Amino acid sequence: MCSVSEATHRYLEGLINSVDEEYQSLNRRITEILSFNPSQLSKSISETQSKLDEVSRHIESNDLLKPMAKSLREIRYHFESVSAVSANYEEVYKNIIRPVQQAGESGVKATVKWAIISILVSTAISLVVSNWGKLHAIVVGV
Repeated sequence: MCSVSEATHRYLEGLINSVDEEYQSLNRRITEILSFNPSQLSKSISETQSKLDEVSRHIESNDLLKPMAKSLREIRYHFESVSAVSANYEEVYKNIIRPVQQAGESGVKATVKWAIISILVSTAISLVVSNWGKLHAIVVGV
């Protein structure tokens, strides 16, 4: 019951692979969220809007394409919904995600700064303590 066999190794390998896949998936999602570019999204929406306008002009000018007008109206309706969501997401990005990124960056900078200061201070204290006798002799001798 408590022995380790080849099946145990395969089971453990499967669990490790599952955890690794989940980690990679979450890492990709976080990277996508944090690397979101609202200007690129706005540009893409603007380009799509101009293409929809162009298609609309073609449909209106060609009697053979007029039956597609209803489908184009539905596409425009859904596209407007996506555009509204995009505008809201851009606000979320500006007001939540970007400040979190900036706070993270400033936190890392502060951590590095204090780590360097603590290394320098501990080195200086270590040098003073290890050479206390010599320093004392120099101060008393003068």
